[in-house]
Amino acid sequence: MADQAAVSKALEDAIKNAQECVDDCAANWDVVEEISAASAHAKKEPAAVDAEVSKEDLAFIKASQDALKAAKSGEMDKAVLDSIETAAKSLGKVQGKVKESARVKELSKSLEIALKAAKECTEDCAVEWETVEEISDAKEREQAKGN
Repeated sequence: MADQAAVSKALEDAIKNAQECVDDCAANWDVVEEISAASAHAKKEPAAVDAEVSKEDLAFIKASQDALKAAKSGEMDKAVLDSIETAAKSLGKVQGKVKESARVKELSKSLEIALKAAKECTEDCAVEWETVEEISDAKEREQAKGN
């Protein structure tokens, strides 16, 4: 197995080459995708973490579940809508307490780079936007795992 640092360096170089490409860059982005996929497969799964949820957060989660249950029951009124809106607004408070894993941070950085490249693209940009979509999907899957 290749050294992870070497793979990361190769990926950085491939991204740089693809971003600097000005004509028919699909092959460059294919290289980025292949190295990225190889890197992802080479990484070990992170160890499970025991996370403690505070009583305050548990109460919030319960209240949110109750509001959604009421909304699903068909009893949609102003009070239900207000409670859903309140739950949605305070969701960031709970999420903000969860630490991002190294993988999510890495994906966030890669997504930022890919977005910049896609926004700067002026011609035949489908590959750039596909890369953004793939990295975004990977990040969402990691976050859904709780990492």
